Amino acid sequence: MAQKLHILEGFPGIGVDKAERLLMKFGSLQAVFNAEIEDLLLVPGIGKRTVEGMLEILKKISGCEQYQG
Repeated sequence: MAQKLHILEGFPGIGVDKAERLLMKFGSLQAVFNAEIEDLLLVPGIGKRTVEGMLEILKKISGCEQYQG
């Protein structure tokens, strides 16, 4: 679990607490990365700016400009 937390903490605005909340809600990194924006926003402490930062990075690393979450 420590590795998963560390990966999520690499995103802007996500610290240990938010990373733990994301993993508790979604259960895996894959589920977090595939989650709908609306579902991510339901996680306490995760706001629009945080989600936008995550999506920007996911677009860059996936090479897909149309990444929607």
